[in-house]
Amino acid sequence: MNEQTSSVERELKLGVPSGFSLARLPGQLKNYVASPARFLRLHTVYYDTADYRLMRWGCSLRYRRGEGWTLKIPVLDSSSDTLSRTEHVFEGDLDRIPKAALELATAFLRGAPVKRVAELRTLRVKRDFRCEGSDIAEVVEDDVRVVDGTRVAQRFGQVEIELAQDADPDALDAIAAVLQNEGCGEPDPTPKNARAVESDGSPEIEVPSVEHGASIGDVVRAALGTPLRHFMHCDPLLRTSDDIEAVHKARVSIRKLRSHLHTFVPVLDEAWASDLRERLRWLQDALAPVRDADVFHQRMQALAERLPHADIERAKELIETLAARVKEQHDGLRKRVRDPHYVELLDDLVNSVREPRFAKDPDDDATQCMAQIMQRVFKKTRKQVRKAGKQPSDRALHRIRIKSKHLRYASEAFAGATSNSAARYAVRVESLQEMLGDQHDGVVALQRLRAFDGSPPARFAAGELAIMAAGAGSDASLRWRATWKKLARKRGRFW
Repeated sequence: MNEQTSSVERELKLGVPSGFSLARLPGQLKNYVASPARFLRLHTVYYDTADYRLMRWGCSLRYRRGEGWTLKIPVLDSSSDTLSRTEHVFEGDLDRIPKAALELATAFLRGAPVKRVAELRTLRVKRDFRCEGSDIAEVVEDDVRVVDGTRVAQRFGQVEIELAQDADPDALDAIAAVLQNEGCGEPDPTPKNARAVESDGSPEIEVPSVEHGASIGDVVRAALGTPLRHFMHCDPLLRTSDDIEAVHKARVSIRKLRSHLHTFVPVLDEAWASDLRERLRWLQDALAPVRDADVFHQRMQALAERLPHADIERAKELIETLAARVKEQHDGLRKRVRDPHYVELLDDLVNSVREPRFAKDPDDDATQCMAQIMQRVFKKTRKQVRKAGKQPSDRALHRIRIKSKHLRYASEAFAGATSNSAARYAVRVESLQEMLGDQHDGVVALQRLRAFDGSPPARFAAGELAIMAAGAGSDASLRWRATWKKLARKRGRFW
């Protein structure tokens, strides 16, 4: 990629009532010193698809004279008022959109062509806010004219507060309060590109709020839409970095999607749900080796630090081998997400989650359907427990762990509809899942360390680590059954 810079932008937008002027504010505003006003003229052209896919995902792609191309992608879990976005700047001229920018936005564009959608000419007033000698924020007031040829089609004002990189996040609200005390308007998170095209900015995937009395349709749409939105925002990081946390979140998102498609079969079109679930297996299989390799590397690295001092050096060869494996897996994942099949799958997934196919009336009360759905998932978990017997094998415990994840995810889906009694049950199931996860990690570590083929000193260190890893999971294999018995009691369930 020919990307110049990448940074995280934290900003808050405010409305501009008649009579407010950033330029006329005094230089001292409570605890802040504002620099003299600077005036700039900006010429900006925004690009998007015909159905505004970038904007509907909170992204923007623009060309600004003197600055080049900028792609902004929202950071996951940002609040409704405060905008946190990664800002990627690319070199290039107006006549050619950088390929690197389009690739970074693949998940949001999904092959749809991009065209010019708005042209803005802006008079910007800019002032820097400092506190106790440190830069805190850049505050700008924009007088924006949306132009169509030589005609001004729309005009609006906007104030933006953008925090300095190392500033305290609380400073956003503090500066906003100062400006509002001087006559500035209320927070208005609507970005300029959405204002310019006069769109309602409705997201491609609406995730309904699930509360007491919610319909089963809303529960399903939230259960499918939430992890898909999480995954879509992970995609740019999967392409540009070795960020293992992004891989972890992406993997969990796909795992939840597949689990929910199975859980809600009683109310969904079974053939539709099964087909989508099976197609997602390809993506889950692409993510799993990366996450597994990194978890194993991190775990062995932590255990290696506890070795006798003389053996720490012997373990370095093993740790370096594992680190190289992680890098290799990341490289393989980047190839996968550039596969045309991946883009096709994402597009079908977005369309499917937007309009799930129901076999029953989606307006039915969620709690009326809950017992049938939850009992089905619970029975599958209980069946694995009973099948495992009194002395379950490692494979049997792993199957129980997988079923417990399904039980947890299903419980979480009903959390809002049950006044959080389902959420409390999910926390208890998670404790079982984590317990069996520790046991499984120990088993996998033992297998991989036995197979390690390195120098004699490194193999000796691998043996030491194998003993430590096996011991870490042994306690879980003894304690899990007591936890399950509490979960299995009828009076302890929420359905």
